[in-house]
Amino acid sequence: MRFNEARKLVKQLKRFESQISDMVTIMGVEAKNHFTNSFRIQGFEDESIKKWEPRKRNSYRTRGGKTIDDSSRGILIGKGSGTLRRAIQYRKMGKYKTMISTGGLKYAKIHNEGGIGRAFGKYSFKMKQRQFIGNSGKLNRKIINKIKSKINIIFA
Repeated sequence: MRFNEARKLVKQLKRFESQISDMVTIMGVEAKNHFTNSFRIQGFEDESIKKWEPRKRNSYRTRGGKTIDDSSRGILIGKGSGTLRRAIQYRKMGKYKTMISTGGLKYAKIHNEGGIGRAFGKYSFKMKQRQFIGNSGKLNRKIINKIKSKINIIFA
């Protein structure tokens, strides 16, 4: 290898190392966008979309006894709040890693995984799984393509 080629490669490697932080951010942003999109499409997207089962009840009573029709609301959107969707966040964990979480919302896990839960410490209920965060082949491909294009720019 010639001296100029070696110098060019060292320069590219330094540029690559300086871009690692941006690549980790790209992973976090792509994951957050992918998982929040689950609420728009009402299902989890892996290789295909696994639609969520509808709620059993599409209405509720207010304290005043008035019945409210809730059928047009999204499945995991709580009475207009969208707290669960907005809680999805990413955080860098060291130099090479990012973590996706729901910011400690207690009920996020039971919705994402399904199972038996407890309400108000005394009532138990069975929750259907309505996954919105998890491993996704489509997300992995999106991230890989974004990272590849960034690497191609660096080593062009």
